[in-house]
Amino acid sequence: MFCIRCGKRAEIDVYCRDCYKDQIDRELFKYTFKICPSCGKIKIGLDWKSDLKSLENYIEQKLIRHFDDARVDIQENMAIVTRNNIDFEFPLEIDYEEILCPVCSRIAGGYYEGEIQLRGAGAKRLLKVITSKFDKSENPYSVKSVREGIDIRFFSSKKALETVRELGLEYKLSRKLHTQIQGKRKYRLTILIRDDGNHTK
Repeated sequence: MFCIRCGKRAEIDVYCRDCYKDQIDRELFKYTFKICPSCGKIKIGLDWKSDLKSLENYIEQKLIRHFDDARVDIQENMAIVTRNNIDFEFPLEIDYEEILCPVCSRIAGGYYEGEIQLRGAGAKRLLKVITSKFDKSENPYSVKSVREGIDIRFFSSKKALETVRELGLEYKLSRKLHTQIQGKRKYRLTILIRDDGNHTK
Protein backbone atom coordinates (compact mmCIF):
# COMPACT_ATOMS: atom_id res chain seq x y z
CA MET A 1 0.00 0.00 0.00
CA PHE A 2 1.19 3.48 -0.85
CA CYS A 3 0.60 6.87 0.78
CA ILE A 4 -2.40 8.59 -0.79
CA ARG A 5 -0.65 11.96 -0.57
CA CYS A 6 2.91 11.41 -1.78
CA GLY A 7 3.07 7.86 -3.12
CA LYS A 8 5.65 6.60 -0.61
CA ARG A 9 5.12 3.34 1.24
CA ALA A 10 2.21 3.74 3.69
CA GLU A 11 3.18 2.99 7.29
CA ILE A 12 0.25 4.37 9.28
CA ASP A 13 -3.22 3.82 7.84
CA VAL A 14 -3.07 5.27 4.31
CA TYR A 15 -0.14 7.62 4.98
CA CYS A 16 3.64 7.48 5.13
CA ARG A 17 5.14 8.69 8.41
CA ASP A 18 5.83 12.21 7.10
CA CYS A 19 2.37 12.75 5.68
CA TYR A 20 0.79 11.26 8.80
CA LYS A 21 2.69 13.74 10.94
CA ASP A 22 1.40 16.57 8.76
CA GLN A 23 -2.16 15.42 9.51
CA ILE A 24 -1.73 15.60 13.29
CA ASP A 25 -3.62 18.49 14.86
CA ARG A 26 -1.08 20.85 16.51
CA GLU A 27 -3.82 22.07 18.85
CA LEU A 28 -3.41 18.78 20.74
CA PHE A 29 -0.11 20.14 22.09
CA LYS A 30 -1.42 23.48 23.33
CA TYR A 31 -2.59 23.83 26.95
CA THR A 32 -3.58 26.54 29.37
CA PHE A 33 -3.42 25.95 33.13
CA LYS A 34 -4.25 28.04 36.15
CA ILE A 35 -1.27 28.69 38.44
CA CYS A 36 -1.31 30.20 41.91
CA PRO A 37 1.05 33.21 42.09
CA SER A 38 1.41 32.77 45.85
CA CYS A 39 2.29 29.09 46.32
CA GLY A 40 3.05 28.02 42.75
CA LYS A 41 0.54 25.17 42.60
CA ILE A 42 -1.05 24.37 39.25
CA LYS A 43 -4.69 23.38 38.77
CA ILE A 44 -4.65 19.97 37.10
CA GLY A 45 -8.15 18.75 36.44
CA LEU A 46 -10.03 19.43 39.66
CA ASP A 47 -6.97 19.42 41.93
CA TRP A 48 -4.14 21.84 42.67
CA LYS A 49 -0.73 20.16 42.43
CA SER A 50 2.82 21.32 43.07
CA ASP A 51 4.78 18.63 41.21
CA LEU A 52 5.57 18.69 37.49
CA LYS A 53 5.12 14.93 37.25
CA SER A 54 1.38 15.29 37.85
CA LEU A 55 1.24 17.87 35.06
CA GLU A 56 3.14 15.56 32.71
CA ASN A 57 0.86 12.64 33.54
CA TYR A 58 -2.23 14.76 32.89
CA ILE A 59 -1.03 15.83 29.43
CA GLU A 60 0.07 12.30 28.59
CA GLN A 61 -3.40 10.97 29.39
CA LYS A 62 -4.92 13.61 27.12
CA LEU A 63 -2.60 12.67 24.27
CA ILE A 64 -3.03 8.90 24.63
CA ARG A 65 -6.65 9.35 23.59
CA HIS A 66 -5.33 10.12 20.09
CA PHE A 67 -2.21 7.95 19.92
CA ASP A 68 -0.88 4.56 21.02
CA ASP A 69 1.46 6.12 23.59
CA ALA A 70 2.71 9.52 24.75
CA ARG A 71 5.65 10.83 26.76
CA VAL A 72 5.92 14.39 28.00
CA ASP A 73 8.86 16.42 29.31
CA ILE A 74 7.65 19.73 30.75
CA GLN A 75 11.15 21.10 31.37
CA GLU A 76 12.07 20.55 27.73
CA ASN A 77 8.58 21.61 26.53
CA MET A 78 8.44 18.49 24.41
CA ALA A 79 5.98 15.66 23.73
CA ILE A 80 6.70 12.38 21.96
CA VAL A 81 3.67 10.51 20.66
CA THR A 82 3.70 7.02 19.18
CA ARG A 83 1.57 5.42 16.48
CA ASN A 84 2.29 2.00 14.97
CA ASN A 85 5.63 1.95 16.85
CA ILE A 86 6.70 5.18 15.15
CA ASP A 87 7.60 8.17 17.34
CA PHE A 88 6.70 11.75 16.52
CA GLU A 89 8.13 14.72 18.41
CA PHE A 90 6.21 17.96 18.94
CA PRO A 91 6.88 21.09 20.99
CA LEU A 92 4.44 21.80 23.80
CA GLU A 93 2.82 25.20 24.10
CA ILE A 94 1.78 25.77 27.71
CA ASP A 95 0.33 29.03 28.96
CA TYR A 96 -0.43 29.85 32.59
CA GLU A 97 -3.19 32.01 33.97
CA GLU A 98 -2.48 33.41 37.43
CA ILE A 99 -5.22 32.90 39.98
CA LEU A 100 -5.07 32.24 43.72
CA CYS A 101 -5.72 28.62 44.67
CA PRO A 102 -8.52 28.03 47.23
CA VAL A 103 -6.05 27.75 50.14
CA CYS A 104 -4.11 30.94 49.30
CA SER A 105 -7.37 32.72 48.58
CA ARG A 106 -8.55 31.91 52.09
CA ILE A 107 -5.25 33.07 53.56
CA ALA A 108 -5.47 36.31 51.59
CA GLY A 109 -8.92 36.75 53.11
CA GLY A 110 -7.45 36.44 56.61
CA TYR A 111 -8.00 32.72 57.26
CA TYR A 112 -5.35 30.82 59.19
CA GLU A 113 -5.17 27.92 61.64
CA GLY A 114 -1.84 28.57 63.30
CA GLU A 115 0.22 31.60 64.15
CA ILE A 116 3.82 31.79 65.27
CA GLN A 117 4.57 35.02 67.10
CA LEU A 118 8.25 35.92 67.07
CA ARG A 119 9.30 38.39 69.74
CA GLY A 120 12.64 39.85 70.81
CA ALA A 121 15.82 41.00 69.07
CA GLY A 122 16.25 37.64 67.31
CA ALA A 123 12.84 37.71 65.58
CA LYS A 124 14.20 38.33 62.07
CA ARG A 125 16.77 35.55 62.36
CA LEU A 126 14.12 33.14 63.61
CA LEU A 127 11.88 34.12 60.71
CA LYS A 128 14.51 32.93 58.22
CA VAL A 129 15.14 29.73 60.16
CA ILE A 130 11.45 28.81 60.47
CA THR A 131 10.30 29.71 56.94
CA SER A 132 13.28 27.83 55.43
CA LYS A 133 11.67 24.66 56.77
CA PHE A 134 8.45 25.23 54.85
CA ASP A 135 7.55 24.51 51.26
CA LYS A 136 5.06 27.27 50.60
CA SER A 137 3.25 25.15 48.02
CA GLU A 138 2.58 22.47 50.65
CA ASN A 139 1.83 24.69 53.63
CA PRO A 140 1.07 28.29 52.60
CA TYR A 141 1.84 31.04 55.07
CA SER A 142 1.91 34.82 55.31
CA VAL A 143 4.32 37.08 57.22
CA LYS A 144 3.34 40.31 58.94
CA SER A 145 5.49 42.78 60.85
CA VAL A 146 3.82 44.10 63.97
CA ARG A 147 4.99 46.54 66.63
CA GLU A 148 5.84 43.67 69.00
CA GLY A 149 7.78 41.64 66.41
CA ILE A 150 6.82 39.34 63.53
CA ASP A 151 3.75 37.11 63.06
CA ILE A 152 3.77 34.10 60.74
CA ARG A 153 0.30 32.82 59.92
CA PHE A 154 0.00 29.26 58.65
CA PHE A 155 -2.82 27.47 56.92
CA SER A 156 -1.97 24.32 58.89
CA SER A 157 -1.47 24.70 62.64
CA LYS A 158 -0.21 21.11 62.80
CA LYS A 159 2.66 21.84 60.43
CA ALA A 160 3.56 25.03 62.28
CA LEU A 161 3.80 23.21 65.61
CA GLU A 162 5.76 20.31 64.10
CA THR A 163 8.33 22.74 62.71
CA VAL A 164 8.85 24.55 66.00
CA ARG A 165 9.34 21.25 67.81
CA GLU A 166 11.69 19.97 65.11
CA LEU A 167 13.89 23.05 65.56
CA GLY A 168 13.98 22.50 69.32
CA LEU A 169 12.75 26.00 70.06
CA GLU A 170 11.24 26.97 73.39
CA TYR A 171 7.70 28.21 73.02
CA LYS A 172 4.43 28.92 74.76
CA LEU A 173 1.29 27.49 73.26
CA SER A 174 -2.29 28.69 73.47
CA ARG A 175 -5.39 27.37 71.73
CA LYS A 176 -8.63 29.15 70.97
CA LEU A 177 -11.84 27.87 69.38
CA HIS A 178 -12.15 29.52 65.99
CA THR A 179 -15.17 27.96 64.29
CA GLN A 180 -17.08 24.75 63.68
CA ILE A 181 -17.13 23.02 60.31
CA GLN A 182 -19.69 20.23 59.84
CA GLY A 183 -19.96 19.89 63.59
CA LYS A 184 -16.20 19.64 64.11
CA ARG A 185 -14.49 22.27 66.23
CA LYS A 186 -11.62 24.11 64.59
CA TYR A 187 -9.04 25.70 66.86
CA ARG A 188 -6.42 28.32 66.20
CA LEU A 189 -3.03 27.72 67.74
CA THR A 190 -0.82 30.60 68.80
CA ILE A 191 2.83 29.72 69.29
CA LEU A 192 4.84 32.40 71.08
CA ILE A 193 8.64 32.35 70.75
CA ARG A 194 10.96 34.85 72.39
CA ASP A 195 14.58 35.27 71.34
CA ASP A 196 16.86 37.80 73.00
CA GLY A 197 19.21 37.71 70.04
CA ASN A 198 21.58 34.94 71.15
CA HIS A 199 21.89 32.18 68.57
CA THR A 200 19.95 29.03 69.36
CA LYS A 201 19.73 25.77 67.56
